[in-house]
Amino acid sequence: MEKESGGSIQSIRRCFALLEALAQCGGAGAELKTLAQSTGLPKSTAHRILSNLIELGYVGQAPDTGNYRATLRLFEIGSGLVGKMDVVTIARPYLDELSARLGETVHMVVRDGTEVVYVHKAEAGTLTMGSRIGARIPMYCTAVGKAILASLPHAQVRQIWEQSDHTHRTPATVQSFEALEKQLSTVRRRGWALDDEENEPGIRCVAVALPSAAGMGAAFSISSTAARITDDRALYLAEQCMEVAARIRL
Repeated sequence: MEKESGGSIQSIRRCFALLEALAQCGGAGAELKTLAQSTGLPKSTAHRILSNLIELGYVGQAPDTGNYRATLRLFEIGSGLVGKMDVVTIARPYLDELSARLGETVHMVVRDGTEVVYVHKAEAGTLTMGSRIGARIPMYCTAVGKAILASLPHAQVRQIWEQSDHTHRTPATVQSFEALEKQLSTVRRRGWALDDEENEPGIRCVAVALPSAAGMGAAFSISSTAARITDDRALYLAEQCMEVAARIRL
């Protein structure tokens, strides 16, 4: 029985490994060899699992290239879950209005473990951000993540730091827990967080937290180029964010 259970878990892991690999490929999909290499699976195993996923409707094949690609069924499942999250439903109209009024991109995230996940994105103006709904980003080097961290107890913040996968994403990425704590002290004092090109070169973000009544950490941010979000404008955008946050009742 234990052996069967272990085999089932392994099959599930392999299945999700392939689905996650396909999600990173975009609409063009990928050939069997590429998927097998990226997941570390034998080609025969990858082919068998992909055939099952095709039968279930979660994967399809491009008629011209034969590449495998994820279908919209995964999107439908994810969209259904996000649509049922009260925090998103309530905050969405406020964030859409903020984005349209300021002509900037507004993101909303919720915490999941040591990371945050994009659950809403509103774009305005000509600047297009590469972020996407469902993508995960670290907490320690993002404005939205730091806004949430600042609302948590010290011991919990340390635990999240220790369990995070630390990567120097840019030269400005925080490199020690002590440096992070110093940033969080500033966030607590002024009520908003700043990502000063710490997650992506050339991009600055201003964020405030929206902890929900259910205890789910949530936050939203305004993101743009460093040239557009100067220090003076960051203060203005922070004021706008805090004003909107005060109107949202979760």
